[in-house]
Amino acid sequence: MAALACVLLPHATGCTTAWHKPQEQYYFRQPTDAARAAAGNSQGAEPNAPPNDTQPAASRGQQATPVAFDAPAQQQAAQAEAAGGVALPPYGEEPDEGQGWLERSAKNLAPKRVWNRFLTAIGQGPDEPLAHRLFAEGDERFRQREYLQAAKRYKAAARRWPDSTLEEDALFMLAESYFFADRYAKASDAYANLLRKYENSRHIDAVTRRQFAIGRYWDSLMQAGKAKGPFNLTDHTRPFFDTWGNTHAIYESIPINDPTSPLADDATLALANLNYLKGRYEDAAYNYDLLRKNYSQSEHQPIAHLLGLNANLLAYQGPQYDAAPLERAEELANQALSQFALPLAHERERLLAARAAIREERARRDFEAGEYYYRLRYYRAAREYYQHVIREFGDTTFAARAQARMQETANLPPVPPDRLKWLYDWIPTSKRRS
Repeated sequence: MAALACVLLPHATGCTTAWHKPQEQYYFRQPTDAARAAAGNSQGAEPNAPPNDTQPAASRGQQATPVAFDAPAQQQAAQAEAAGGVALPPYGEEPDEGQGWLERSAKNLAPKRVWNRFLTAIGQGPDEPLAHRLFAEGDERFRQREYLQAAKRYKAAARRWPDSTLEEDALFMLAESYFFADRYAKASDAYANLLRKYENSRHIDAVTRRQFAIGRYWDSLMQAGKAKGPFNLTDHTRPFFDTWGNTHAIYESIPINDPTSPLADDATLALANLNYLKGRYEDAAYNYDLLRKNYSQSEHQPIAHLLGLNANLLAYQGPQYDAAPLERAEELANQALSQFALPLAHERERLLAARAAIREERARRDFEAGEYYYRLRYYRAAREYYQHVIREFGDTTFAARAQARMQETANLPPVPPDRLKWLYDWIPTSKRRS
């Protein structure tokens, strides 16, 4: 119980143990040339030295001095000053200066802090020398192409020295080990975990290339009909569950995590095509629209216009539903014909036919709205729609039908006769609703 109390509430119990000694942050590590060569990605794995103002205190002429965490803030400062250096808080913790007993106790009950103290208590806490040794062992296994064994070492190295450049490199090499072992689902999760903790990782270019390659591989399996069914029990290169969903997640994450990547527009197009082939035409139209707007210089602009046009037409559900997909499709047809006349020269006839069909469908919508009021004998309202069809869609077949209706209703009353007028006149004026 005493040991547990020291883990949970060191301030309250007055514990002063080695568990609470501070650790200097590890800032920089050069991965071995052999490891970079084996990974086939020297560009993405080469780190850059941090600026001088981010170096540890010891490298700037100040000695980082371990002090007892449980001592009051004034005592920590005195110990540090006597040693001629600066006091550091325990690993992963903020200084508690100016906080009362209750605040410090509540802070120490945070799940992450309790878990870190527990790991330290059982000998599994941060250990920089051990983390370096495990990383070196992982490099050696990687060079020997024992990728799964290397993954175990890299994973342990990352756990033993978290929140450091060493951990960032270890998480990247963990994902690389899974990638070269053809465990693509685990590799994808490991790359995502790296970017979740280090959003601006210096490995982001390599991670983007790897994730896109994994997504394309799974995509090709699905198009070849080799990834059927929700579960996978035989192929270790695919996820256990929902290959389509995992591919979708990879394509979607690339432009989010690295919007300036050369592969961002490729991933957006691949995501749109994935939705298109799945029959999710509204989502596909949205993704094609993102590609056109966010990557105006992309080489995929012509095909994004063409497939976006088709996706909007397929998303349209009929004259009784929203006309927005039709309007967007007509706009895309006009843009494709004017802006991409040369790249889409072989599609010109189809584009002209599609634009004519869109105008025909838009005229149909307005004509059927007029027919609705015609059946109710609200001829004035019906004539408004007929006039709109004649004015805006004179090149369609519905223009002639609308003109015939206009002649037919020319001398008809604008509204139907009021069959209950006698009842309305019988009701006293004072009781009528205004």
